[in-house]
Amino acid sequence: MRIRQIKELIKIRAEQSDPDAIMMIGPGGIGKSAIVEQVGQELGLLVQKINLQHFYPEQLIGLPKDREGWVKWLRPSVLPEERCIVFLDELTNASALKQNAAMQLIYEKQVGDHRLHPDSLIVCAGNSPDDNLLAKALPSLVVNRMTMIKAEPPTIDEWLTDFAIPNDIDPLIRAFLKARPQYLFQQPPGPTSEQQFATPRAWERLSKTLGVILKSDDVDFRQSAIIGDVGPEAGAAFAMFITAKMEVPTIDEFIEKRKMPENPDALFILVEDLITELRSFSDRKKTEQNADRFRALWEAIWEVFKDELEVFRYIITNLLNTGVLPKLYHYCSDLIQQMLKNDDLLDILVAPSNT
Repeated sequence: MRIRQIKELIKIRAEQSDPDAIMMIGPGGIGKSAIVEQVGQELGLLVQKINLQHFYPEQLIGLPKDREGWVKWLRPSVLPEERCIVFLDELTNASALKQNAAMQLIYEKQVGDHRLHPDSLIVCAGNSPDDNLLAKALPSLVVNRMTMIKAEPPTIDEWLTDFAIPNDIDPLIRAFLKARPQYLFQQPPGPTSEQQFATPRAWERLSKTLGVILKSDDVDFRQSAIIGDVGPEAGAAFAMFITAKMEVPTIDEFIEKRKMPENPDALFILVEDLITELRSFSDRKKTEQNADRFRALWEAIWEVFKDELEVFRYIITNLLNTGVLPKLYHYCSDLIQQMLKNDDLLDILVAPSNT
């Protein structure tokens, strides 16, 4: 089951009364932790993450306190009393002692005297022995207590729509992976290899520093820094892709010249730049103060891409639920009428969430 589908399952389970636990097994870096956080945000539930590899069993039980000759265990802060999602990460990689402490929580939503809210959901994650040498297969009796899901990496479109664009992953990275989706996720070169490899998590890490890295005039530094995050194969391909950036017009040049780049890689970069620019108009004040530019940008996009509907649909799709499309109706009503004459655009332009 892919990450997007698992997120929906977690969301459904989190809204139930007294939900049973879910266990995700899959390679690292594909977004297992991220979807749990997303569900918590969307449902307004606290997500309490417990990384069992770095935890001591005592941290679940709490500290002892003498109360008139009896021992009372103080409730640890990692076990909230309100309804929440408890995320037990690295379950398969934890020691037997730590797993045992977690099992009572999974079985009974309780550790010692400390009970979770009955409607709290427990979500576990781990790797299979094929993915991680430290991982251990779970006993059959444990498996039967949870909904076991084999987690698979997202497709490139799922990653872009569900994670990369909403989280402002660098447009250059988004363009590269849209053009070269095989580099979104690569299998580790070996269970103990020190060679880096590409995963959604690795691309997110690179995105945080890419802008600074590309300002350097030192070519070796740039390439080494990129490879250090995503590995030699993906890093070398990305470094070559970056050269296409020189052929990409700025937003102002695109509005003025209304021309599509001939280089396919440059086109991918331009489209991601356009999406980033359009998403910035989700701010009402910016749109009001720059209404002419907003309209000119949409006019240029429609003129250039009206015969490239796959590209145009991709742009529109990645603006859903951002607040940008209602402004398109408001400021460019005549342009919308032209777009609606194309039956292939009706499903995304007249969706209730956009109007």
